[in-house]
Amino acid sequence: MKRIIYLFIIGQLLIISCNDKSQKRNKLEIKSSTKRDNSRKKSLQTVQIINKDSLDISFIGKTTQELNKYNFHVCFGTMLEGYSENEEYAVSEYSLNIGNCRNGKSKITIEKFINYYDEVKANFVIKDELIVKSSYPKKCYSTIILKLENTEESNYLIEYEDNSKAVLTNIHRLWEINLNEMKFIKIEKPENFKCNNPGFADGI
Repeated sequence: MKRIIYLFIIGQLLIISCNDKSQKRNKLEIKSSTKRDNSRKKSLQTVQIINKDSLDISFIGKTTQELNKYNFHVCFGTMLEGYSENEEYAVSEYSLNIGNCRNGKSKITIEKFINYYDEVKANFVIKDELIVKSSYPKKCYSTIILKLENTEESNYLIEYEDNSKAVLTNIHRLWEINLNEMKFIKIEKPENFKCNNPGFADGI
């Protein structure tokens, strides 16, 4: 009888031990699963950040040196004359890749020179921006110097259809590049407006 009781007690202890180990194993599996889920969520969040269109981020107040981390393609960059000898400005167009310069989304900016970095690289601060969508040749963008009626000669941004001729006849929209206000100011297009084609090169 004592032997039976002894074996019963040993059996109960083994059952308790097995249950305790099983509970510990289950807890470890739950913790491991939770870690995998959290890791998966972080991975998805990282992918979402990478896939987010960086052009939607406001550039205003940022410097061109800061923009380097996004690896944008610069479609064009044009220096402009300021209102004094000590002021230097530029208009630039940024896209996610070279193909979007002519067919796709890009951002055009007004920039003011502030300093040099790495000794030779010019650094500008972004003052204004426009998101545009081009579709060559129907919808293109370029800077141009114009003298409109009753105004002084100034810098403008034009949205136009490229007819591959010296004179453009289909200009969709027109913005003054106002360096006094540091803004693109949309203006009414003059009636029957035409201008030289900034991208036309005779004989090419």
